[in-house]
Amino acid sequence: MDQIVSAQPGLVPQMSGKLTRERIWGATCFVDHVSDFIYVHLMKSLTTEDTITAKRAFEKLFHHANRKVKSYRADNGRFQDKEWLENCNLQQQKITFCGVGHHSQNGKIEAKNKYLPLTARTLLLHGMRMWPEMISTYLWPFAMKAAADRHNSLHLDEDGRTPESKLHGLPVEEIPVKTFHTLFCPVFVLDSRAHLAGGKVLKWEPRARCGVYLGHSPLHAGSVALVFNPVTGLVSHL
Repeated sequence: MDQIVSAQPGLVPQMSGKLTRERIWGATCFVDHVSDFIYVHLMKSLTTEDTITAKRAFEKLFHHANRKVKSYRADNGRFQDKEWLENCNLQQQKITFCGVGHHSQNGKIEAKNKYLPLTARTLLLHGMRMWPEMISTYLWPFAMKAAADRHNSLHLDEDGRTPESKLHGLPVEEIPVKTFHTLFCPVFVLDSRAHLAGGKVLKWEPRARCGVYLGHSPLHAGSVALVFNPVTGLVSHL
């Protein structure tokens, strides 16, 4: 595990309510040595409390896959804080650290910390070039999550298995390429009145609005997408 800090603020996804002034300023990244599965936890601050929250989210994901995190390898810094070490001891988890200036001793996550920003930057720059009026560096958190999602679902090893399939112990029956669309592409969302019982859209009114595709929803089936509404600033799942 390791942390990534961004000098550029990132959009906090909201599905309802008044828009927050808080921003995403970094992420804690985890990679599983066995399956090569990547988890990116976006963070509004890199405090010890928020880092422990990221740890719990990662362990919850593994719990749902019937896996248990037994040990961690990390750099020094935030991961040497007393509260973090106490949390590891409470979970009976072993933690080892790199030597000072020897980040190569944590090469697994260091390689991913290079892969994730480079892939995210490529996705973001492509979106900015194709739709400059709408896409900006403000959306970098979604590019980071999309980079990890593509690695977990589409990257095949020499045995033809993805990190996601290895984590869950399932065979790869079909790669879900049809559910992956170009990040930050336009998405046309049907007016809710057009598909609700008793709903009616006037003849000359538009029946759809244009949104921005932000990748897969982490809380729904793989075919459900996150869509940014440029009018309200909210992110919905469709």
